[in-house]
Amino acid sequence: MPRYLTFWLVALLFAGAELSAQSHIGFVTPKHYRAKRIPIQVVNNLVIIPVELNNGIKMNFLLDSGVKTSILFDHELAVLFEESTKRPVQVQGLGPDEPINATLVFNVTLKVGECSGDYINMIILPENSFNLTEHLGMPVHGVIGFELFERFAVEIDYVQQYVKLHPPGKFRAGRPYQKLEIEIVNEKPVIETECVMENADTLRLRLLADTGASIGMTIDQFSDERISVPKHNLPNVYLGTGLSGELFGDIARVEHLQLKKFELHSVVAAFPDRKSIPHLLESASNKHGLIGGEIWRRFRVIFDYQNKLLYLKKNRRFRQAFEYNKSGMLVKARGPNLQTFVIASIDEDSPAEQAGLEVNDIIIGMSGYHYESMNLAQIHGLLNETPGGRKLSITILRGKEQKKVSLLLRSAI
Repeated sequence: MPRYLTFWLVALLFAGAELSAQSHIGFVTPKHYRAKRIPIQVVNNLVIIPVELNNGIKMNFLLDSGVKTSILFDHELAVLFEESTKRPVQVQGLGPDEPINATLVFNVTLKVGECSGDYINMIILPENSFNLTEHLGMPVHGVIGFELFERFAVEIDYVQQYVKLHPPGKFRAGRPYQKLEIEIVNEKPVIETECVMENADTLRLRLLADTGASIGMTIDQFSDERISVPKHNLPNVYLGTGLSGELFGDIARVEHLQLKKFELHSVVAAFPDRKSIPHLLESASNKHGLIGGEIWRRFRVIFDYQNKLLYLKKNRRFRQAFEYNKSGMLVKARGPNLQTFVIASIDEDSPAEQAGLEVNDIIIGMSGYHYESMNLAQIHGLLNETPGGRKLSITILRGKEQKKVSLLLRSAI
């Protein structure tokens, strides 16, 4: 990944709000409905799906199986809703910071593809509390999760980049799929699987199947006395951004992860520190961590909450090696059209530093792409998909000077 970037909405908690106080109808399928492909964009292992708000406002939402209540990032859109449908609420996510004041809105209408949902609850976050847009290089307005997953068998194809919403009771998976049983805990899917750690101990872990985190795995080292961070690790590194602040912890490898008949080896995993996950520890003591997008992108994935099943069929990425932070830099998209690609941070002694790159350098070309014809997703793709040990040619603008550098990618662990 271009630095380790993930977003942690999994532990979105509410203080002083009872969501069941309002009626909840949710999504329904039109008559004679058949599942059709809904084009998505996959950026840094995150699924961005088009959503229509209140019958007319087109937006991009993160599809996140780890979120119970839909979220709207743009606080200015609160004016679209009648005051009688709003009330203040405090929300708490991962990270060390205190809960933030937000707005809970009832009676929202959302449309995804041909399917509409009414009387949906939505949290509107305050200004600048969570910004995906500059990290992903495209406008991202909110998050949708349980409202879709509870009503449909949700099929995600990470390679061909589409989602299908299969009608309840009408989905049948073919033989190539492996079926895993899931348990719905607090409206989130949890699976049991086996992991082999550094000391060769086989652990049976309960993990959240989370499409809203770009990491392959996160393991809560405090949830079980048998779990410890492997000795070979990257200590105290930046893990990503949570709703309640930045997260830090250790990065290491899990020797072996078993998903039914699929075996994944040398999986990169995050081990957050106590300060980053206190609210997760309080609210989810029955889970040991999560499985995220770096693993899901190796499969076609189908979530079937109604039958409590998860279907997996491997794709051409299945055998790709798990690598971490191969460039050592974080790139953000800025400017009115998100076409200014700025190096926001560089890790010490990383490939980016060794190549002579600096913070605030502007990338204007990368391996044949020019900035006018590329986007941040393509930059992420080149940094993520190019195997370690290979070089990327990068052209940067530093002040008024244009320079070309050769970046030799290597996994940091």
